Amino acid sequence: MNARTQLAVLAVALLCLTGCGKALLGHWKGVEVSGGDKSQFSFGTMEFNDDGTFKGIATIDGQKKALAGTYHYDGLRLKLNTQQGLQKYWTFYNFLGPSLSLKHQGLKAKIERVGK
Repeated sequence: MNARTQLAVLAVALLCLTGCGKALLGHWKGVEVSGGDKSQFSFGTMEFNDDGTFKGIATIDGQKKALAGTYHYDGLRLKLNTQQGLQKYWTFYNFLGPSLSLKHQGLKAKIERVGK
């Protein structure tokens, strides 16, 4: 790897560590789930706020539920803590432009940005 390529990789890594959390801000909708039963789990809508809070709607155990709580993003993982006590860790595996792909215990979910 030449020096120019190394510098580019370092710049992208630093951007993710310092600014990718801001890239989550805004409104998202679930568009795809694989590796599991969509009727048992899927993302509906999600809103990530600058103050570290989120709210949304998801299908969990076959029922649509309103979710709210806090989130933390460390550059590789998204941790959701809900007011209902649900705590989930999602690993990012693709974050390109307006779509975000996540995985958790065999499930893969894709959400897309629908607003700022």
